[in-house]
Amino acid sequence: MAANQDAERARLWAKFQACDKDKNGSITVDELRASLLSGCDYQRPFSYEVCRMMMSMYDKNRNGRLTFDEYVNLDGYIRNWYGYFTRNDVNRDGRLEHRDFQTAITGLGFRLNQDFFNQIWMDLMKGAGSNGVVFDQFMHVCIVMQMLTNAWNKRVPNNVTTLEIEHVDFASIIMGIRPIR
Repeated sequence: MAANQDAERARLWAKFQACDKDKNGSITVDELRASLLSGCDYQRPFSYEVCRMMMSMYDKNRNGRLTFDEYVNLDGYIRNWYGYFTRNDVNRDGRLEHRDFQTAITGLGFRLNQDFFNQIWMDLMKGAGSNGVVFDQFMHVCIVMQMLTNAWNKRVPNNVTTLEIEHVDFASIIMGIRPIR
């Protein structure tokens, strides 16, 4: 087992070094995206936005760069999500159809009413021009839903599903997820 872990770390180290263009021991969001594109196991490249969101989750000191250890942790996160995505991809075509996508989202514990779910689906289909959600889009939805859930849970007592909220609180939740740059 340890030999497998060492081999995996060595593989990731080589990938990390190849993308660390300025050789300073950390990578930017652009370098992360290049890393995920090289030897891409995910059938389609990740969007800049999804890479930025993932980086913000794993960049512990908030300097806009990932160290190798942060990169390794992110790689494990992506691999786990990809495994979940492929288990829900009934047709094995790299896309989640409507029912597969709904099953996957519900299986993660997100309780969405049908209208809200359908709105998410329609928004994804507008941008995709296709009939299914690819991994990058799935990651985007999951990350946003998790960030919103975390923000909600910080402000609301356990299991409360409705809340009267002031506009400034709502704005702070949203701004915390997607800061103005």
